[in-house]
Amino acid sequence: MCASVCMNVFGQCSAVWLDVDLKLRARKVKKLLGSMLEKIFASQTGQIKPHEQEMETLLSSSLSRLLITPIETSVELVATLYSMDSVLETHADVGLVVIDSISGLYWIDQSRSGDSRHVNSRNISQLLSGSS
Repeated sequence: MCASVCMNVFGQCSAVWLDVDLKLRARKVKKLLGSMLEKIFASQTGQIKPHEQEMETLLSSSLSRLLITPIETSVELVATLYSMDSVLETHADVGLVVIDSISGLYWIDQSRSGDSRHVNSRNISQLLSGSS
């Protein structure tokens, strides 16, 4: 993900991160992107590290290419995936879609209701068919 977003500074793509486990932290993303940018910058320019202002510009540009969407339920995930066409139309340079920890939804759904599979499958079916 970091490589995908960082490389856009040098002409690549953006990324969509569907954060199902809700553990993605801005500070961690910024640190990872910064590290990756320094490596890319060094390999592209031969300099060890960009100047601080240049680094902030690169980080800002990279972070602007990352769309993070928190997902809390299976229904929300399906709705998000269902609307992904419009996201991809407005962000034509998306080259990576990450669903972080899709298996976590099973436990979330189980903790919210005893028979969540029936309720969720009915809600998902209605959502996909376009009925309410």
